[in-house]
Amino acid sequence: ARGTNAVSNEMRSRWSKALSGRMMNAEGYIHTQQHDGLAHAEGWPFPLWTQAGGLGWHFRGTGVKGYDAKPATAEGWVVTGGAIGEINDKGLVVKLDEAGATAQPPKFSVDAKATPWLRLNWWAAGLQGANCYVEWTTKDQPEFTSECRAYFDPARAEGEPHSVLPMGPKQAVELNTSVAESRTMIPVYRVPGWKGAITGLRLHFDNPGPATLVIKSFHTACDTRHTINDSNFSWHLFDLAGTRNRIPVGHRRCQCCCLRRPGTTRQGAGGQGTAAKIEAPGAD
Repeated sequence: ARGTNAVSNEMRSRWSKALSGRMMNAEGYIHTQQHDGLAHAEGWPFPLWTQAGGLGWHFRGTGVKGYDAKPATAEGWVVTGGAIGEINDKGLVVKLDEAGATAQPPKFSVDAKATPWLRLNWWAAGLQGANCYVEWTTKDQPEFTSECRAYFDPARAEGEPHSVLPMGPKQAVELNTSVAESRTMIPVYRVPGWKGAITGLRLHFDNPGPATLVIKSFHTACDTRHTINDSNFSWHLFDLAGTRNRIPVGHRRCQCCCLRRPGTTRQGAGGQGTAAKIEAPGAD
């Protein structure tokens, strides 16, 4: 948008509002804001875990054609200190009756290198202040230990806001917003014990008393975020009018750009090293 005419000014105003409103995580990563999928919640919706040797349980789907896995049942799930309920229109209902309850899916085997993240899509009531964590077993370490543990924040009963870009360049600055489940990303790759063949998972909710959960899905995920997001947005956001307010944000973006993503073959590439060879679902 060059020039000073009314059309250019209006375009600049729309882009300034849209770009400054993009979601960013605590580490400074600018969300890709594509539609939902079976990958990292803040990145591209593919490669799916079904394409990358992962695993998951989807009690309700994403609603995006071509991006869903086979619907799961609660068979094999074990809840300690509570009980498994029905699968309703949101997902699997889990009642936690006793403090410190846990939920454990069936046994399995996946390669840690192919599954750097865990993603839990859920709602929760009664977990305020809880220090939740997931722990795992491996082929070499068949018992749960404190060394094989990753912590995460509890979900909220009201869900979390999400936004995606609509299709088409004319609407590219207008976000579709909604409130949906908490999409909790757990970076298990950062824990040294996440290695070899992973054979089991157990969710600890640290609930102080009775609580209710609805698990929409629980699955592994590739790191499909793109570091190019941060460098692209930095060019646009550091305009003269907004520079002073955005300096701290810019520092976080620069730090995020310098981080190497797990499972990538080169700096700045999102997803697994084989991601470039995997087509989007439904591609010809």
